[in-house]
Amino acid sequence: MLQCAAALQFIRSVSPNISLLIQGMCAVELDPLAYNLSGAVAWVYMFARQNDRLLSHAKRSIELHPDVPLSHWALGFAYLETGDHESAIAEARVAPGLTGATLSLALLAETCAVAGWRDEAQTIMQHLQAGAGEKYLTPYMFARIHTALGNRDEAFRWLNIAYQERAPWMVLLKRDPRMDSLRADPRYESLVRLMNFPS
Repeated sequence: MLQCAAALQFIRSVSPNISLLIQGMCAVELDPLAYNLSGAVAWVYMFARQNDRLLSHAKRSIELHPDVPLSHWALGFAYLETGDHESAIAEARVAPGLTGATLSLALLAETCAVAGWRDEAQTIMQHLQAGAGEKYLTPYMFARIHTALGNRDEAFRWLNIAYQERAPWMVLLKRDPRMDSLRADPRYESLVRLMNFPS
């Protein structure tokens, strides 16, 4: 079923509408092996800041899909938000081993940064930047890593690049918990206005 219509179109691009989350949860119950749908529900829990539900959902997802990186990203995020930094980093280390994808490494760098492992985060980010000519990584992820490191000016530089490139991840800007520390900055409000999000 095309992974449940591309995970209910990523639960309508992380809409706050609770009925869509309920649809996603029901679809997961009907098709628990649809890992894209399960991952999309995990992301909605993240953006809804329902970390306890995210934790239980991600643990169940890993029982069903231990070889799917998204399951480990979700559990790592849940651990990070509940203060269990060691477990968060352990989960974040699993995904690059499964895929070797640049996104997996970027999420590991961000996790290390949030957990206070700055040196490792910066080392991974330098590795990602050095390989940017060969493997694409959305500028939005560089912005998230810099945000986690507290490098606000660099974060906005990368967000502006992401906007100029029309990076798909920019649709997450308004609700992304990782961007909370930028929200009071006028540059953030300017970007949100440029994105012309629906009310």
